[in-house]
Amino acid sequence: TLGSSSAMLQYYRRSLSANKNNDRVKRTKLENIKVLVSLILPINIGIFTLVTTLQNRHIASEEREQHQNQAQDQQRETVFVNYINDIARYRDKNSGSLNNNSNKLLYTRTKTLTALRKLDIVRKKHILLFLKESSLLSNDTQSLWFGADFNRIKIDGNDCRFSNATFWGVQFQYASLTNCQFENVIFRDTNFNHATLTQSSFYKTHFISCHMEQINFQDAIIFLSYFNSSILSFANFLHTTLSTVYFLNVNLTGAIFSTKLSNFFVIRNSLLPNGTFSPVD
Repeated sequence: TLGSSSAMLQYYRRSLSANKNNDRVKRTKLENIKVLVSLILPINIGIFTLVTTLQNRHIASEEREQHQNQAQDQQRETVFVNYINDIARYRDKNSGSLNNNSNKLLYTRTKTLTALRKLDIVRKKHILLFLKESSLLSNDTQSLWFGADFNRIKIDGNDCRFSNATFWGVQFQYASLTNCQFENVIFRDTNFNHATLTQSSFYKTHFISCHMEQINFQDAIIFLSYFNSSILSFANFLHTTLSTVYFLNVNLTGAIFSTKLSNFFVIRNSLLPNGTFSPVD
């Protein structure tokens, strides 16, 4: 009986110790949960604050960019309107013509080139059309626009009709002049690299000392016209109607034609698409 009582006492003590350990484990888990719960709120607040701050910065950045773009566009519009009004008044003051006086032409040139440096391609297009309508692209003003930047402008259809005009030293890189009509037009020292002139017609048009690499004449009509001392490497003449066209002293390396080079046009002193030379005069 004494041995049995001793065993029961030991079992009771072990049970009591185990319960105490379980209680300590439960308290520890509870305390850990309380700590985690107490940390979740500040963490969530911190994440929310960070996300909100980043969003506000992004919104503020977009608003600044928008305001800057609006201010820049307004500035361009002011330059354009002032230019048109200024040249129109100057032209009207001089009996509707600016072509008979070198000082008047110099004034117009200075104003035009200054405006072009500040304008976007849409307004540059309208500058070009204004010059055409004001008869300021005639042979009398052939060197007036040397250095004028009309790169990347886009003109199509009825707006794009030029006759008895001269472009000397003008920049038309990456320009798109589609469905246009050119008659008695001279392009001298003009840069047409990567320009698109598809579905346009050229009659009595001269391209003299022009840079025309990778120009696209696809589906165009070229009649009684000259390419002289110009670079036409990798030019696209696919489906282009060529009639009485002269290629003289030109570089046609890599150019693409739908017809044989001997048909419908004359080529002399030139580098052919295949890298060989044409007949030499």
